[in-house]
Amino acid sequence: MEERKAANNQALTSILNKNAPYFELTDLRGKKWSLKKLEGKVVVLNFWFTMCIPCIKEIPDLNRLVQNFNNKDVIFLGLTFNNKDQIKKFLTKHPFDYMLIPGSQDTDKKYNISSWPTSIVIDKNGRIKKMISSGENIYEELKNEINSLL
Repeated sequence: MEERKAANNQALTSILNKNAPYFELTDLRGKKWSLKKLEGKVVVLNFWFTMCIPCIKEIPDLNRLVQNFNNKDVIFLGLTFNNKDQIKKFLTKHPFDYMLIPGSQDTDKKYNISSWPTSIVIDKNGRIKKMISSGENIYEELKNEINSLL
């Protein structure tokens, strides 16, 4: 388990302070999101899936972040390899205020995601500034990083 966590951290660290890999994705509502269109905004990506207990545990903190940064230049995207139907069923019990994007397998690979949940903060210029692979202080860590970039 420790070896896997170390390998995951090394993979994530390899992209820190580099340009974020490009993505073009469609959320549950059919809206298209691309990294190019998000320039000038802070982007928070949360990689998660519906059966991930640590992912579910951090959702209330992530929802608080969305509320905290409402009307600011911050976009919150939740990427999951689950399909639309799985997500819609999940949302009946677990409200998640991020813009949710199903079928993210290719983007997971681009961002070296091998452990869930993982949050990545991208600055207004499209550079990866922070990566957090699950944590007890997810709210504070993300809040502080976002504030430093606004």
